[in-house]
Amino acid sequence: MMMKHTFTAGLLLTCAAIGTTALASAPAQADDVKWTAVAVSSSNGLLNASSNYTDVEEAKSTALANCDRRVPPPAGSSAPAHDCRLALVYPSGRCGAVATGTRYSDGDAVGTTYSWSVGSTLSDADFDAVLKNPGLGVTVWWSDCQR
Repeated sequence: MMMKHTFTAGLLLTCAAIGTTALASAPAQADDVKWTAVAVSSSNGLLNASSNYTDVEEAKSTALANCDRRVPPPAGSSAPAHDCRLALVYPSGRCGAVATGTRYSDGDAVGTTYSWSVGSTLSDADFDAVLKNPGLGVTVWWSDCQR
């Protein structure tokens, strides 16, 4: 029996701008396809990855819900911020990566930049995520492959 996995990590982002979702298409044999979805909070950079889902919509909704549950409520509220957005969605045989860097203004570090990518290998996804990141000192923060 294949187990579903949820991975959660935290990263404080002083500047978070979420762009488009990297969505990879499924392989031709869709019967045995497993999906990974990664959601990231725009307020504090918390990341949640849900993998080994046979239903892509379930993978996406689980990643979003688990991410939103971890985000502290806005001031004066007890409800989650609900500011998580999908960054990556990819099927079996593909890999995803999230990279972070530092944004500078007038020589001062003023925030964190991040980028993401999907590739056919872990090194392809890592390399592309680093290449896309506009920050300095860019490193791969999270990466994984859906088998």
